Amino acid sequence: MITNPRNLDIWQEAYKLTLAMYKALEPFPEFEEKNLKGQLRRATTSILLNITEGVSSQANRMCVIHLGYAYSSAKEVETALILCKDLGYIQQYKYDPIKEALDKLIAKMYRFQETIEHKHVQELKSKRGRIAEEVKRDFKTLFEEHQ
Repeated sequence: MITNPRNLDIWQEAYKLTLAMYKALEPFPEFEEKNLKGQLRRATTSILLNITEGVSSQANRMCVIHLGYAYSSAKEVETALILCKDLGYIQQYKYDPIKEALDKLIAKMYRFQETIEHKHVQELKSKRGRIAEEVKRDFKTLFEEHQ
């Protein structure tokens, strides 16, 4: 398992995205503080925190769950960011690099999650195979004892 999530590309990119988002949100109207501005801060931060929690977990299953949360938060950020651009809260020249970084992060998270899911499935198959072999041995032993 991964010992330091900060060594992962997805963590580093999520961290940079979070910093960029906070800077981009500074000039937002005050009335958006508890609406779009606050929601974008929470959702962007959620991406980073869920990546950290997931990859810090000792179980692939928990990692997959938290990466799913991070992915969902990223899609939420994507939608809110588009809305902010269309409302004129963020100018195109600020929007474009953030959207590009977000798209890149979403793609990398998706691939990373697929890799972890594959490992989890392989672990389950291996475990199932070991259990099946144990059951066969136990039945064989019982059968031999009763003959």
